[in-house]
Amino acid sequence: MKRRWLWVKIGIAVVLVVVAAVQFLDLGRMGELLLAVSIPFLLATVAASALDQTLMGWKWNFLLKTFGIDVPARVPILAYWRGRLLRLVAPSILGLDAYRAYYLKQHGAPLVTVLSSIFVERSLGILSSLGMISLLAPFALGGAGVPVPPWLWPLAVAGFATAWGFVWLSLRYAHVPGRRERIPLLMERFQKPCLSFLKALEKVKGDRRRVYLYYLVSNAEKLLYGTCVYFAARAVGVEGIGWLYLVAAVPVVALLERLPISFQAIGVREGLYVVALQPFDVDPNVAVAVGLVVRAAEILLILMSFGSWIPGRRGRGLRERIRTAEQEMASA
Repeated sequence: MKRRWLWVKIGIAVVLVVVAAVQFLDLGRMGELLLAVSIPFLLATVAASALDQTLMGWKWNFLLKTFGIDVPARVPILAYWRGRLLRLVAPSILGLDAYRAYYLKQHGAPLVTVLSSIFVERSLGILSSLGMISLLAPFALGGAGVPVPPWLWPLAVAGFATAWGFVWLSLRYAHVPGRRERIPLLMERFQKPCLSFLKALEKVKGDRRRVYLYYLVSNAEKLLYGTCVYFAARAVGVEGIGWLYLVAAVPVVALLERLPISFQAIGVREGLYVVALQPFDVDPNVAVAVGLVVRAAEILLILMSFGSWIPGRRGRGLRERIRTAEQEMASA
């Protein structure tokens, strides 16, 4: 079933690309834009993406230590870099989370505890995205030339504070018996993920302040994706769009492109860029070119990730070992 859904997403991606190329885009114009890409800004995009990738592994180490897993910082960082390559090469089997769990297990970490840290990481990442979207919404609207009503500013801060409050309450109630009865206002569909989140937090053994530190760094890390898009836009000659607008608007794009619509969000991400840049009357060809530059930076990162395999073990039998890790994850 999983492999079948993968092929469905690949098919959707192909359809989106073909329809866009035939109906909406000028391929000649696209070629001119890509051939004229500014190399310095392309390298800046790659550097910002590399920093983002490294920061994701570094901040995950905060959670690992909180869960009682003490490994050098290079271990989670390498897990992210290597997992990026494997997710692209064989996404139906070698998921990023599966490889991270496998890699940490190879370094002596208990699998169930690693899985709990990954679940908490994903949950906090969604909360962080929602909080930053709320906080930056006035900047996005103002940057797009939309009048920002005065009442939106306190509402934006309140939304950001609510996300922080949920993190605090979750840490407080994770070890409280009968926690299901303490969240009666949540609809049934939200009770299960909330209880799973609390169950994962039960395994927190270290200083809980590391969880807050992780969440703080996660908020700051959300700005890096917008920075990558800003450099990519400058690489194709887009001017007049401020950095603040893009770092405010792009978190919405990042959240929506996670929806399982097409393979690697191909076509979806580029369409979202067209929408995000439309207030500035950016030609759709240019907006799609921005997306392609971001993807080019990601491909360069993947090529760079080959270097992370040099000091490690050979990849012989890696596919089978990670498949076993995925089976263990499913039964954990």
